[in-house]
Amino acid sequence: MSELRDLYDINSNKTDKTYRKGEEIPKGYYPMVVMVVIRNSKGEFLMQKRSLNKGGDWGVTGGHPKSGETPIEGIITEVKEELGLDFSNEEFIEYDSGCDGKDCYKMYLVNKDINIKDVKIQQEELSEVRWFSMDELRHMVDIKELNENQISCFIKVCKFLIDNPKTTNEVNEKIKEHIEIEKEIIMVTGNAGKYKIAKDIFIEKGLNLIQEKIETPEIQSYNVEDVSAYSALYAAKELNKPVIKSDVGYFIPALNGFPGPFVKYINGMLSSEEILKLMENKTDRTIFLKECLTYATPTGEIKQFINEEKASIALSAYGTGSAFDRIVIFEGQEMPKSMNSDEENLEHFKKSLKIYEDMAEYLKNLI
Repeated sequence: MSELRDLYDINSNKTDKTYRKGEEIPKGYYPMVVMVVIRNSKGEFLMQKRSLNKGGDWGVTGGHPKSGETPIEGIITEVKEELGLDFSNEEFIEYDSGCDGKDCYKMYLVNKDINIKDVKIQQEELSEVRWFSMDELRHMVDIKELNENQISCFIKVCKFLIDNPKTTNEVNEKIKEHIEIEKEIIMVTGNAGKYKIAKDIFIEKGLNLIQEKIETPEIQSYNVEDVSAYSALYAAKELNKPVIKSDVGYFIPALNGFPGPFVKYINGMLSSEEILKLMENKTDRTIFLKECLTYATPTGEIKQFINEEKASIALSAYGTGSAFDRIVIFEGQEMPKSMNSDEENLEHFKKSLKIYEDMAEYLKNLI
């Protein structure tokens, strides 16, 4: 049986709830993730490579505290188990913490010279441990040997090191030269395809876009801009970080603008056939698809960009998917969205990217 772990609330306070790996976690509760960046006097970072059966990727030491352990006790345990090294509480410097809507996390830095020969790796978990220079880390980023979580971890620790007066100017310059401190923006979305395309746009502007999945409330407004602003502000305050979030409204003139921003609710309440029933004897089968992309900060500032496109309602429903996916035909196409491949739908999405390009340019100049 897997080990028991504690669950935390959105403010990283430990609750009386626990879970085991693989179990479903109740809504509103989060696991705790702990990570440590170990750095020597040369400005090198200790990296460990997972065993092939664990993915074979490079990263820093980390894991989940066992039930009853504090986060600092949890990371001490992880270092002992994975590297065979004994660290004291006083050696750990907490440089970042929070809750991202998926996990609570605490990130630590340890400044220590360690002889690789003294490292005793956990054979079933790791295959290799070694020091990496800033040049080597930058190369790993370029060839995509570090995943987004690891890149984010190093971006944050490098920001901390630059602000930490104990680091030397020489090391600070190395950090600035080899690991560009990207400006981080969180994109709240469950759509992986849309996130990937948006991320590429933001990277070109020197912005690091990070995906977060978090449920947000929707106010009862017929204005998609108001709905988007409310949900983005909610997410920004929950995560205590600036976010971007898009919301979509479908407006059918023949039905007096129905369903407006309430697409998700109507998709769950009515079938495609029931929506088509409402369109009986309607000669105007136009539908306008409106997307509002909102930037929001925890302090309440917002900026919005809007895209609107014209589509049409099919005479019959096709394929599988949501109620509207089965009946909405994009302009220039002959069949509804449900009959397109994922690639075709992504290609269509690319045509409406100007609001993401405009947002990235705005944030580049703002941050």
